[in-house]
Amino acid sequence: MTQNYRAFVGPENKYDVMSAIQFIRLFQIGLRGDSTLLEIGAGSLRAARLFIPYLKENHYFGLEPERWLVEDGLSKELGKDIFTIKKPHFVYNREFNFSGLSLPSQGVDYCLAQSIFSHTSVQQFQMALSKVTEVLAPKGVFIATYVRGEKDYGGDQWVYPGCVTFRAETVERMAEKSGLIVREMEWLHPNDQTWVLFAKDPAKLNAIAVSDTVLLDEYVNTITELRRRIARVKSFLPIKVLLWMRNKFGS
Repeated sequence: MTQNYRAFVGPENKYDVMSAIQFIRLFQIGLRGDSTLLEIGAGSLRAARLFIPYLKENHYFGLEPERWLVEDGLSKELGKDIFTIKKPHFVYNREFNFSGLSLPSQGVDYCLAQSIFSHTSVQQFQMALSKVTEVLAPKGVFIATYVRGEKDYGGDQWVYPGCVTFRAETVERMAEKSGLIVREMEWLHPNDQTWVLFAKDPAKLNAIAVSDTVLLDEYVNTITELRRRIARVKSFLPIKVLLWMRNKFGS
């Protein structure tokens, strides 16, 4: 039986939702077309199918243990011509080894690991953070999710399917050991995972809103201000005359 490349990386009915959410979160913290992005767990390109076309060529890098997932994602979601157009780079291993990627010498601007640490052991989590520290730019940000719980997963093997939990203080301790600072975000996640940001520079994290509420308030305030401006324009006499004529005689 052929494996379903979409269902293998999570609930198939959330495939599109998770694509959009990951793109939105990265854009929210500053990702732009000229940014470089390293995705840990590229999977079947659920998120990369949005990131690769958006980013400049040679700006997307992906690590994935299951080569067939990437190959199915390329053939069924993006098309292999994307290699010619955008030149994404991939490596395939379980050791968080990025040496096969032609990463920028100054480090990557952003790194993403969505629902990777919901399956790893403590040792694997720590290894990933240490490896990311080596390739993250001084002002870079590593965005990840994990399942926060009251106890740490005590095994030493990758768990999939199924998820494992870690305590927030354990994540903080691992970040510190890797030379990173960490901030837990009050962002919603469809599968009740916790978003965390890691960085080398505290100022980088301080500039990012912890809660979506702040962003919603900004949107509301922006819309309110736009409505005020529209009202002022409509009160301008020549505009009032034009609007009256349009209403009376039609456009």
